[in-house]
Amino acid sequence: MMTHSSSRPERHAVLLAAALAAAGCPPTEQDPTASSEASAASTGAAASTGAATTAPTTGGPTCPDGDVDEGESCDDGNLVNGDGCNNDCTQSGALIAQYLEPGARSDETIVYSVAVDADGNIVAGGKKGNTRWLARLDPDLAPLWSIASFGGAKAGFIRGVALADGVIYAAGADFNLADGFDIWLAAIDGAGKIQWTTGATGGEGDDYATQIAVTEGGDLVVAGLMLAPPEMKNFVWTGRYDADGVEVWTDKQTTAKGGSLAPFGPGLALTADGAAVGWTRVFVDGETVNEALFLYSLAGGAPEQVVRVATEFGYINAVAADAAGDLVLAGSFQDTLVVRRSSAGETPWTSDACMGKIGRDVAIDGQGDIVAIGDGDGVISLCKFTASGELRWARDVDAGDGDDVGYTVAIGPADRIVVGGRLSAGEGWLATYTP
Repeated sequence: MMTHSSSRPERHAVLLAAALAAAGCPPTEQDPTASSEASAASTGAAASTGAATTAPTTGGPTCPDGDVDEGESCDDGNLVNGDGCNNDCTQSGALIAQYLEPGARSDETIVYSVAVDADGNIVAGGKKGNTRWLARLDPDLAPLWSIASFGGAKAGFIRGVALADGVIYAAGADFNLADGFDIWLAAIDGAGKIQWTTGATGGEGDDYATQIAVTEGGDLVVAGLMLAPPEMKNFVWTGRYDADGVEVWTDKQTTAKGGSLAPFGPGLALTADGAAVGWTRVFVDGETVNEALFLYSLAGGAPEQVVRVATEFGYINAVAADAAGDLVLAGSFQDTLVVRRSSAGETPWTSDACMGKIGRDVAIDGQGDIVAIGDGDGVISLCKFTASGELRWARDVDAGDGDDVGYTVAIGPADRIVVGGRLSAGEGWLATYTP
């Protein structure tokens, strides 16, 4: 994998001017006008991309004490992460490192999904041109290996990645001339060698997997879509496979007619009781399209519940679950939306405070904060909320000019935020941020 430097200015709203930072805790409100030069100077991250960049050494014996000492970016005197000044005296939501995988408008590279292991190493999956692409990078985004045309030269993409016991699991699609795209799943070792592949198809029309997760017992749960021709029904597809790729069960639920090969949704999260899959559904009256959660038992069969969530949603593109069984959903209608749904079936809060039009992914960090990514209106939006729905900070982390897209977010060690997407010039985009 080659690194790529860009002369285009980055548009990071991660900090105020250094003079304000010196006063202690920085602001937590949106600041889309902050320059990349100010961001790089305040965080220690280089404005150019593709190289390992790290934040300055912090967290010394005087952190936190309420005074900004040598080597500290800020110091607000508390141990709370994400409140503007983190517990190691670094700015919240500050750029740490960035990497661009080469691509072009006519042959673009897209990062659809990222996963992070316990050591902070990152696996990124997506597409490069018309074929699947998979890469592994170290915590500073220095590439360890990269494989284009992953799994063969046939057209396809990887939409979801997950990690367990040194194995990389990937989910996406594989193209064939008979009926278009089919669901494609694979297990890969740490060096990028395929251990097994399997697939599924609904027959005519495009079928593709969008999310994959690993259960405590080592099985895989996968969600995707089966898109039939316009005169036929379309389906949300959910499946469970064992660690060797053998099907345990699959299920299809009718969803809205129409659609296209959209690289987002349905969302998937594992809970203590099963799996939650979110998308949009035509209700029995056949007249109104409403968003819905399909709540499955891992034993299989039809969903135990089909739940309408909130009228503000058009689609549920992402689902995350906390230890208590509450769900957080990200999606879109007219604005990026983040919704919390309790295990009791209540909706404590809904927020449109995150910038942009489409919420594409969501994750929950170690202290229960919620991180969402999306895009629209000329921004890639990265936002952090408390568990109760208070906006901690919102950033325009758009790394280029034009129609850039933020597809994925994951949480690494020490609650470091890892994101990925695509820039309008066609490069695949990866970046890491402080909590």
